[in-house]
Amino acid sequence: MFSNTLKKLRSKTHRTQKEIAKALGVAPTTYASWEQGKREPDQAATIRIADYFDVTLDYLYGRNETPQWAKQKDTIDLKSFLDKNLVGAFYDGDELTDEQRDKLKIALTQIFWDQRKKERSDTDDIDKGAK
Repeated sequence: MFSNTLKKLRSKTHRTQKEIAKALGVAPTTYASWEQGKREPDQAATIRIADYFDVTLDYLYGRNETPQWAKQKDTIDLKSFLDKNLVGAFYDGDELTDEQRDKLKIALTQIFWDQRKKERSDTDDIDKGAK
């Protein structure tokens, strides 16, 4: 789980393993072994990773998909968004299975956080322009 999350975060930044390793202060081979799931970083390195990617430790380990920057209102909005979009979820006239519903929930959650982050970024850009 950790290695997949780490790969996903790096790919979103469009950076190489070598670049991330340098930013984290570790050897490129060490970082590569984390992404390959061959090794796990120690506690200090895990904290640096979370800080670098601006996520929680729970997020890194798959315990919580809520970004560190999210506020309580965001999590309430997410619940409302999921409730509205998962009710009556069908495909080709058949109700989704529990497994399909879980996959849809993951996809919708990612869409929600991506959009919320974009909205925050747009708002921050507007606020900077006003100063």
